[in-house]
Amino acid sequence: MSERLYFLISLVLVLFMAGNVSAQLQRDIEWDNDGGDGDRMWDVAVNWDLDIVPTLEEDDVAIMDATYTDIDNGPIIQDGIDAECGWFEMGYKRPADEVYLTMTGGTLTAGGWIDVGGYNSGYFEFDMNGGEVTVIGQGEGTWEGIWLAYAKDAIGVMDVNGGDLDIFGGLWLGWNENSYGLYNMTGGTYEGHYVYVGTWEDQGGAGRLNLYGGTMHVKDFAMGPVAHMDITEGVLTCDTDLLVSNGWLFDPDNDYPISGAGDGVRRDAPGYTATLPMLVAKGLVTAYDVNSGDIITDANYPDKVGLRALVQMDYDSTNPGMTTVTATAVDPNLAYNPIPFDRARSVQPSEYIAISWSAGTNAVKHDVYFGTDETAVANADTLSYEYKGRQTGTNYTPDSNYPYVLDADYFWRIDEVNANDGVEWPGSVWRFRTSDHVVVDDFDSYEAYVNDIFDTWVEAGRANVDLQTIEDDPNYVRNDQSMKYNFRNNYAPYYSEATRTFSPAQDWTLGETQALVLWFHGEPGNAVEKIYLTISDGSNEATIVYDDPNDMIQEPEDEWNEWNVDFAELTSEGVDLSNISSTTIGIGDGVSPGGTGYVYFEDIRLYPTRCRPDISRLHGDFDGDCDTDSYDMDILAQTWLMSDRWIISAVPTYDPDVWLKFDEGTGQVAVNSGLMGSGYNGQLGNLPTTDPCDPTWITNDPCSERQRCL
Repeated sequence: MSERLYFLISLVLVLFMAGNVSAQLQRDIEWDNDGGDGDRMWDVAVNWDLDIVPTLEEDDVAIMDATYTDIDNGPIIQDGIDAECGWFEMGYKRPADEVYLTMTGGTLTAGGWIDVGGYNSGYFEFDMNGGEVTVIGQGEGTWEGIWLAYAKDAIGVMDVNGGDLDIFGGLWLGWNENSYGLYNMTGGTYEGHYVYVGTWEDQGGAGRLNLYGGTMHVKDFAMGPVAHMDITEGVLTCDTDLLVSNGWLFDPDNDYPISGAGDGVRRDAPGYTATLPMLVAKGLVTAYDVNSGDIITDANYPDKVGLRALVQMDYDSTNPGMTTVTATAVDPNLAYNPIPFDRARSVQPSEYIAISWSAGTNAVKHDVYFGTDETAVANADTLSYEYKGRQTGTNYTPDSNYPYVLDADYFWRIDEVNANDGVEWPGSVWRFRTSDHVVVDDFDSYEAYVNDIFDTWVEAGRANVDLQTIEDDPNYVRNDQSMKYNFRNNYAPYYSEATRTFSPAQDWTLGETQALVLWFHGEPGNAVEKIYLTISDGSNEATIVYDDPNDMIQEPEDEWNEWNVDFAELTSEGVDLSNISSTTIGIGDGVSPGGTGYVYFEDIRLYPTRCRPDISRLHGDFDGDCDTDSYDMDILAQTWLMSDRWIISAVPTYDPDVWLKFDEGTGQVAVNSGLMGSGYNGQLGNLPTTDPCDPTWITNDPCSERQRCL
């Protein structure tokens, strides 16, 4: 039984059992084209088997199941016709050879969904040349939208040449085994929550979206393992960041799904590891029917033949807060295919030192321009500071004048040079932004039976490491997947270790980083053991012990523990941060028998100096902005005297910004020996008895009438 049908049956049962709902049962009304005069108009009652035109109010199911021999038998919606129904089903009760719906104007409104090949095999086509299509939807969590080929062995096609679509839910292209959904758009507009091209799991459906014109705006965009999108004159905008895989995309090199991060209705749907640039590189997203970077030869684009097709994309640039995808055709002699790709973000050091591009067709050499000022790079010549030289290779490593800086913008340009050393094809300015952190290991690249995690993180003592994915238990995965670390210290040698060796060694000085951060999550039944990190440069090593091993005992829903290691703890032991050769995660003391359990590790990163609100609050930063200022004093003033409380004085365990330490002193004088000095001694009155807010506790205080108490 399909999930959608199950939802409907459940809904009907609930209404029936409630006993106090008075509503007419949903009607199935099937198109039979019995008009006799061949008018084929949707709003002619005799064209339907019950001689009733479907309505939205009665929640009618408008059905097209007849086997037609040509396109001239299906219904027509044109200007002046307001078609409506609860659901519109093409292929609902029986298979069909060919079923067609034609719309040239008017409106089509469906309460739940429009199925073009919903439950039976056959060929189903919806041709839209004008008008307005609306799917109202019943609420988040259901499967509303337009389905093209949901059923096994169905082919569902929608040609949109004009008109407007406003769809609650999604546009689904292909779903079950051997189904194929095709959406062709040459004009008009589409507005919806999401688009799925091909099934996202293992149902076996395929889909293709051809955006030859018009505009599509969605919240999320998804591509399954058998999917394709071609874009030419149209525009796709998406409210998520497809450049860093915040939409639901699929990487054909991996056969396991991971959690998506989009804002679509199906928040529990698996996402995939690819980014949009990766799908373009793999040829799953093309422009002008050729791979991005190839020369256009298709006679369907006579004004583009001989030019180079490129898929253009950006986030938060053309349209604020959106990924915008378009196509362009450029002079084939221009440099293209920049890596990092144009407007890339979160660029890591390994990408920064390996900048590359593809040469234009007739280019022999390349003039390289690089810098941090976009205008300077755009206007630079061979005498400019940003000029980095003429070269034959298509790779460039930035020089020491431009070190890798975290969270910074860089700009570059490649001018193509001909065989006579003349600059014939000046390039446009490309840009990228570096990450705000450096990744040591995010544990996302490992795959069982392909590159197992225990081949990289080598076990020692009594450790056993494996991968943890969303399917196993999402509580123990912080982002994509984590390292599942089983420690068993109840037998000799009473410790567990997993070590990753870096070849070549990692340089942790890039980007002026100051701390290593590692997240971990324990389990309820864990033994409390010493947990530590050992960082080595091959000659020297430093071992950092986590300060509270009780954090290893956690409930599944608890927050992940953030372990921060100041680089000063490493350099004090002589560790060379520019030549890190290995990192070890250890549990146990290696001396006496311990216990067993599981700890999950994820996202080992390097950060610069950054705001830690959890620490800054200890220094009077009440609003969490990592500044102790007048805003914090406002909070203090607003909460002063809101409750009575005795405070037992104690020496601070940290270095405070302000410290008024009132010792007992002698007689009626409270001596301050804190950081503020003796000028802030206090004159005592009578000691309080039952009332800690006795105004005589502090005398000679102009504010004593406020009954301020500590």
